[in-house]
Amino acid sequence: MTASVSTISTCTAELKAFIQTLPAAKQESAQQLLNERLAKSGPGSEVLRWYPEFNGIVCICLLGGRMLFTAFSGRKAKSDFTYTFSSVEQVEGHLSRWAKFNRSVASAKALEQARRKSWQHCVQVGDVFVSQWGYEQTNVDYYQVTAVKGKNVDLRKIDKQVSYAGVNHGACVPLPDSFISDQVFTKKVSQFNTLDPTSCAIKLNSYECAYFKKPKLVDGHKVYSSDMWTSTY
Repeated sequence: MTASVSTISTCTAELKAFIQTLPAAKQESAQQLLNERLAKSGPGSEVLRWYPEFNGIVCICLLGGRMLFTAFSGRKAKSDFTYTFSSVEQVEGHLSRWAKFNRSVASAKALEQARRKSWQHCVQVGDVFVSQWGYEQTNVDYYQVTAVKGKNVDLRKIDKQVSYAGVNHGACVPLPDSFISDQVFTKKVSQFNTLDPTSCAIKLNSYECAYFKKPKLVDGHKVYSSDMWTSTY
């Protein structure tokens, strides 16, 4: 497929004009990304198509007498593809499939962001969280919620009932209301699994997260499953 870039309708000027309407803080990075993409598409490249819904562009360049098409999506400076085509039909077909895929990805991301933004935890006072952490061993700690403050909760560490299956491994279960420290941790509750609205996690520090431990009701009493622990000692 051969032609002159000057004979093809492009939208480079339109995209540059749009960038100028962005807030000043975003203009520089947007212009830099466009320049990087054009440079990687070849000398004299122009923007053939612009897809604002997923921040995508297709650049066109005349190289060795053939039209070279290079596509980018999202915030990437790395191209999705660089192809030549033998006909207009091939160009349109490939770009249509590429755009459809990226629109679906962008739509899924937007839906996920909206879901995360609207998510509200249902943690209550008395709920138990479990943390399993350690290097070459598994430490198990339990925390009980003592107060709910919007997106944050207050936690206190509670004791556990420990059983041994060997010298350095076994199981344990939490003992609610058996506080072993007066220290109160105020932490934010985050969603752990977006497919399960009830799942939530609390980041305690750089190496430890605690996860909601769902009990079973047996004769009106909360019963917790056991967690495995290991030790190198």
